[in-house]
Parts: sequence; structure tokens; C-alpha cells
Amino acid sequence: MLLVIVVAILVHQFEAQVQCNVEARTFHYAANERIKACFDVFPVCLDTPGSPEGYGKYEIDINYELENIYQNAKTKQTPMLRFYQDIALKLTELKEPHTAFTPPCITSIFFVLPYLFYPQKDSNGVCHVYALNNDIANLNQIHKKAFPSDPNLDGREITEIDLDGDGNFTDACTALQEFSDKYESISRNPAARLTQVTNEDFSIRNAGTFPIPQTNFVPVKYKYQGSSVSGQIYKQPIYGYSNNKLTASTMNNMCPIQSSLLSNNEVDKILLNETTTNESQLNKIENIKNKDDKKKSIQKINQKQQKLSKKEEKKKLKEEKKKLKEIKQLLFEIEKKQLKEMKKKFKPSLYIESEYMTRQRIKDIKGEYDREGLNNETQKMLQNEMKKNERLNEFYVHYGVESESAEVIGYYLSEQKIGILQITTFGPDDFNTFARAIYDVMDQFGGGEGGGGKLKEDFMNYTQNENRNVKRKEKDWKNKQRNAIKQGFRSGSIPSEGTYKADNIIIDVRGNTGGFVKVGRHALQFIFPQAIYPLYPRLDLIKTDMNQQFIKLMMHMYNILNDTSQFSDYNTLEPLTDFWNKSTKSRTSTGDKSLSGGETAKSLTVELTDEFILNDERTNPYRFLQQNWKYDKKTLFSPQNAYLLTDGRCGSTCSQFAKHITQKHYARVVGLGTWPKKSSDPIHEQRYDVSSFGSGSVYNSEQFQSIKRSSVYSSYIDSSKIPAAFPRKGTVLSFSHLESYCFTEQTKSNLLEYYIVEPDYWDQQYIHPDIDYDLNLKASMYSEVIANVQDDLKGGRCYSWERQPVEKKGECKDAEKSNPNADTMGHPCSESGYYDQSKCVINNCSWGYYLKQTETGLESCEEWPEGAFISSESDYSFDWAILIGAMFGVLTAISLIVGCIATIIICYKKRKREQVVPELTNQGEQNT
Repeated sequence: MLLVIVVAILVHQFEAQVQCNVEARTFHYAANERIKACFDVFPVCLDTPGSPEGYGKYEIDINYELENIYQNAKTKQTPMLRFYQDIALKLTELKEPHTAFTPPCITSIFFVLPYLFYPQKDSNGVCHVYALNNDIANLNQIHKKAFPSDPNLDGREITEIDLDGDGNFTDACTALQEFSDKYESISRNPAARLTQVTNEDFSIRNAGTFPIPQTNFVPVKYKYQGSSVSGQIYKQPIYGYSNNKLTASTMNNMCPIQSSLLSNNEVDKILLNETTTNESQLNKIENIKNKDDKKKSIQKINQKQQKLSKKEEKKKLKEEKKKLKEIKQLLFEIEKKQLKEMKKKFKPSLYIESEYMTRQRIKDIKGEYDREGLNNETQKMLQNEMKKNERLNEFYVHYGVESESAEVIGYYLSEQKIGILQITTFGPDDFNTFARAIYDVMDQFGGGEGGGGKLKEDFMNYTQNENRNVKRKEKDWKNKQRNAIKQGFRSGSIPSEGTYKADNIIIDVRGNTGGFVKVGRHALQFIFPQAIYPLYPRLDLIKTDMNQQFIKLMMHMYNILNDTSQFSDYNTLEPLTDFWNKSTKSRTSTGDKSLSGGETAKSLTVELTDEFILNDERTNPYRFLQQNWKYDKKTLFSPQNAYLLTDGRCGSTCSQFAKHITQKHYARVVGLGTWPKKSSDPIHEQRYDVSSFGSGSVYNSEQFQSIKRSSVYSSYIDSSKIPAAFPRKGTVLSFSHLESYCFTEQTKSNLLEYYIVEPDYWDQQYIHPDIDYDLNLKASMYSEVIANVQDDLKGGRCYSWERQPVEKKGECKDAEKSNPNADTMGHPCSESGYYDQSKCVINNCSWGYYLKQTETGLESCEEWPEGAFISSESDYSFDWAILIGAMFGVLTAISLIVGCIATIIICYKKRKREQVVPELTNQGEQNT
């Protein structure tokens, strides 16, 4: 429910929950020690790479800062919740959301403003800020009812903002940037941070991530249309929002104290009366434990296995597989929960309004431009441009089963023949239907350069309809999937072959928060077959006691189960049996002494495992979809006809996806967004990274606690190496678990998450917060992306990596002879930015080969290692071979049986004849 209250009341309720009593003093120390234990091998975050590799400057000494927070809380008797929030805010300074602290109790509480604020440039490049109604949960309507006499700021220009409510006003554009630089944590890219702030985070602030406002208002100055005076001041109120009534009782239910820290009486009371709903994962673990307790321990079973018969061994192996699958499913569910939390961090409105992502706030864009205050030069130009464009055809939308959010969307601009595939997440509710959605959209686009897809009769996805805001139960969802062929398209009919064939394709990953690594890898490989190999990034792991327990469990799981990732060698794809003990690698970082309070500079050296990849080719869902597909083993779109669109907020798995495409040049890459004070920043900081937080994998304390609490794991790991749980449930610390490296030979030693990979074209415009809710705005954006890049390359210019394809046996026929495994040759782009017609290089390798480049730049087409592409056809061939062999064996057996019977009959008849002949002979002799 929406609590129309001032912040002072909300803060007072916070203070009342957990004051600095014996519990708080104990928990301050316990929580501090738990966090230190998790960071025991990463006590400092030092020396983040600066120019030319990265942004630099976002670094802290974690142990030093944690000790300061603890001592300050101890001295000032800081309330427990504020202590937790101080830790969370300190970690946000890293600008890396994989490393984050989630405080207990307060993550469902928000501070919200009745208006959104977004910047735009005029024709002279000057930044202006405008207000837009904040329609989430009908907040603006509630605000107008509560304060009917207040001015309506919707559409008005905001000239200045007082961020702290202390009377100090700042230019509105500068104020938004200062807020994003100080508090926004989703990216090191300033443009990505500002986009996040202007989309939601300035007006919808989560109490677990942003500080509690110190005043009840955010004063702004605004002006009327045509006025040159900006003297109108409006103190817009800050509202508190919570899904639960804020009382000590409800908060204790949301985040109860761990039973290990309570007295026996309190434990008994909790066991009898606990009614919290956030223990579903623990219950699953306990169910597994109860099942295990009914059997003999795994250790005893292993000791007796030598005495068991082969039949019993197979039975035990089957039982162990079943148990490991339960463990795998449990970890998977925890990971899904973590992905949802990350998604909500990017879109906090999802906590408040689940259908916000699919809601179109502005029904008619023309009405927006007619409203007072929105008639500046930039918008007039945009309005005129949109009159030329036809409405964007949103022909395909795939929703998740549980989230009910759009995961894959297909758009089409028929006049320009531009196909758009928007991927909002790589953490789908169902892997197979997600893959099918991408397949279906790409199948439709595959006509501009050869063909034109036609949807199969059994496709499983459906588009939005009039009732999409109605709650869809899983059964209803499945029914709609079955009927999708009849109702799935806006046109109301199945598109004919080639209806949506595209000459250019845009892959839109703006705001994609990532997901499961293999989902992103498989999608990349399907969309760009050039990425068959090498596909997976190099990874390594810091050697710690806690990480070693994880590796033990995963290695055992991978050895038993066939449908899991496999630790493999990067070059050969051969399985690795021991990459932990053999390695002698290490990494050292040194921080500035100012990080540690003016003491001497600290350094940190960590031991690393050997590099490896996590190979998931055995579980690639696209292999079955590609069977008998007309575009199988074909590159549908050349790099010059494919575009990757990002706003820098593409993170985690999406970061690997985007940086792989950018570094390997599978498409032209366009970055959207900028920031007001860019020109005043140092040159090395005026850069745009195509994605954010690109570590190899992220884990959290909850996942390790699930391992520690269950006896199922006891025979695989040493649970004493895992730190104890935090004092209050709901407290979670996440951290980068694996580190991934860049994708080229020249950058393979650079960590991917710190290395800035810049786009080919940077469109330095601000992004309207309604860009994803209005198809006219979106149509204009997509059209302009193509037009701007083409304008950037007018006059025959090219980007440095591009090749101009040459027909076979043409200008490059001599080079073809020396590169027999190349599919096509091409002219390279010269340093001057034009194709060099005098040179021939490899444009693309033949199927079964990949383009290998040395550190010196030499290129060759090399054969894939075995296992790089496991075709479903080979699987089926193998099955047919078994079937044919079995049939042959059966026929042979039947032939032998029939032969034996025939032989017996012949022998029997022959013997009968032999017995008759002597009798006749004897009778003749007697007659004679």
C-alpha cells in the first residue's frame, strides 16, 4: 500500500525497530566479522585499471572501511538498520553491482517522487531538464488528490534542483549528474549511470541502496513555456512506499534473527510460531536432508560399494544422480532468485508494479508534444521526423511464465526493411521457449540476404494482447502458447514467407541485466554463426578455502550428470580434471595510500587457478531448432548489416554478449547516452563502455549457506570452511565469483569487467524515459541508429575492422589459393578510413573453421576442435545406427531360428526316406 507520509515519520519508524541494545551491539560485531570472512581473500579492492584499459578511480579498501563503519557504530551507538545501510552504501562506491550488500528488513521500502526528470539537448547541444508524471502505482494521481492546489509540473522545464533540501540549488542537468555519480552503482560508465537515474532511480529510491533523505522535500525551480525567468520554486514532497505496514512485528517477520544467535526459549518460540514466507529455499534443503537421513550416509555407502554387485552399483549411481539433480535444482532456484533481485535493482518499479515493463504510459505521442512545455526545438525536429516514419510493427513478444515480463520482442520497420530483435534478459523462466522465441524472430528476418522465414505450426510464443495486464496463471499461459499461431500476431494472421525479411538487423540489449551465462552464449552462437568457436570466455578463480568447497561440489556434479557445464580447456575443449592444484598464477594489485586513511599504500597478491572455460555445448537448445532449417550453417547478416544497440546498462551475461560481439566485430555497435559535464572530465574518462559489471559469474552468501546447512553436501565438502550466516535472515552479500578475460589475442590478459570496449558509433543523446513504452519514439530511435551510422560512413568510409567482401575467383583469387579454408576474401579498411583495394584478407572462414588471429595480427582459418559444434543430426544419426543395428540383429536371429527349423525338417524328411527305401529293397529280395 502507498503510505502518504513524510520521510521524518518513516525514519522515526526505522529508528524504533532495532535500537542499540545488547542485540545490536552483538550483531554489529557479528555482521562485520561475517562480511570480512567473505572477503577474506579480497580484503581490498585496489588499483582498478585506469587509462587506457579502464576508468580507474572506483576503488576502496574494504577491510579498512568496514572497520571504520563498525567502530563508528560502536562509538555512536548507531541503530542496527543504519549500520547495515552504511555498509551497503559503502559498497555502492565500487560502481559494480555484482559486489553488493543487501541489508535486511528495508529492501521493500522506497522513497518516491511524484515526477520523473529527464534531460534533453536542444539544437545547440545545450542540456535542458523536463518533468514527467511518475505514474507508477498511480502515484501522481494520489499526489494530485493530496495536494490539488500544487502546480502541475508535467511537461515543464526544470531549471534547478536542490538535492539535499538545504537551500543550495544547482543547475538541473548538473544536479542529476552529481546524484548519479555519488549514489548510482550500476556502472562505471557515466552515461549508463545517468540513464539509470533519469529512468527511475532519482524518483524511485530503494532504502537498501540509496541513503535515507534528510528532508521531507526535493525543491525544484521551474519555468512556464516561453518564460526566460526561472524563479518558480516548488517543494515536491517525498513519499514513502512499502508493501508491508512498518511495525516492529512485520519487520521481524520479514527478517528474523538467526536461531543460532537466540536463547533456547527464543528458539523454541520461533520453531513453534515462525510464519515467515522467505524460507522456501531452506525448506527445500531440509526436505533433501530428511530424505538423506532415511538412508545410510554417502560415506558408508562408498566404503561398502566394493562389495556390492554391479546391479547394486548401478542402482546407487542412479540414486546419487537423483540427489545431485535435486541439489542442482536447488542452486538453480537460488540463482534465479538472485537474477530477479538484480533485475529489480535495475527496475525498482518492479517491486511496486509488476506490469510496469509492459505498460505504455503515453498512448499517443502526438499528445505529448502538444502538451505545454514540450515544444522545444529538439522535440519539434523529432516530431517532424516521426511523421515521416510509419508506426513500428511489434509483431512478436515472448513472455516469461513466472515473471510475465517480455523477454524477447520482434519489431519490424517495413519501409526501411529493418528487423529488430530486443532481448531484455538472459535469465528466462524457461530456456527452451526463450531459445524458440529468438529462433522464430530470426527465422522471419532471414530474407533480406537470402530467403525469408516462415513460422512453424508449433511455435510456442505469443504477443501482447488487450488483456496482458490480467494475471496469467501457468495453465492459461500454456493454453495461449498452444493457440499462439492463431492469435499471436498483431495482424491476426500467420505471416507469409518473407513478410518480415530484413536487409538490416538491430540486436537491442539496452537495460539487459544479464542472466545465465550459457543462455547468452548459445544465443550469440545462433545469431552469429561466426562465433561457433571460440565461444566461451577464459575464466579463473581465486584460490580460497570457500571457493575450493564450491569447486569440489561442482566437479563431482559435472562428472556424474550429463546435462551440466563442464570445466574444459580453452584451446582443445577437452575436460579438465585438475586446474586447482597445478596452477602457479597470481595477481597483485596496489592501492593509493589515501584509501587506507593516509597509511602506507597497501598491496594484495592472490593465487589463481589455471584458466578454463565452462563448456555447455551439450545443452544447446538451438541444435534441435536448427535441424533442417534453411539458414542452418549460414551467416544470415554480414557485420555491415548487423547492429548491436546498447545504452551501457547491459550487464553480467549481457556484458559478455556485447563485448564479445564488439571485440570480434560480428556487428556494428552503437552506444546511446551521454552526460552533461563530459567535456570537463579528463580525456581518459570521456569514454563509453558498451556494457557493465562483466565478471565471469556472481555468487552470494545465501548460496554458500544453502550448501553449509545441508548434510547432503557433507561427503563432498568441508562445511567448516564456509563462513557463518549473517545475524538476520534476508542479509545477503554478493560478489564476483569467477573472473572472465577479454576475447582477442591482444587483450586476452585483461579482465573483462574493467576493460573499456568502445562502440563503433557513439550517439551522444539523452534517452527519453518513455522510449520503451511508446512505439513512435522507439521507431524513431531505431531509424536514426541506422541513418546516423550510414551518415558517419558516407562517402565510402568504413570502420577500421571492416572488410569489403569480394566474389570468389575475382580480385582476390590469388589470395584464395593460399587460404583454402576461407569462405570469402575481402579488402580491408585502411588507416585513412577507406577500403584498400590493393590488399586481400580473409573475410570469413568456411564452415568448420574459425578465424584465428595472432598477437601480431596475422590471420588464418583453423579447424574447430572436436566438440565445438555438436549437431543434433549427429545425435539422431547415432540413434538411427543403433536402431538399424538392433533391427539387423533381430532379423539375423530370426533368420537363424528359421534356418534351424528348416534344417531340422529337411533332416527329418531325409531320414524318413532312408527308412522307407531299405524296406522296399528287402521286400524285393524276398519276392525274388
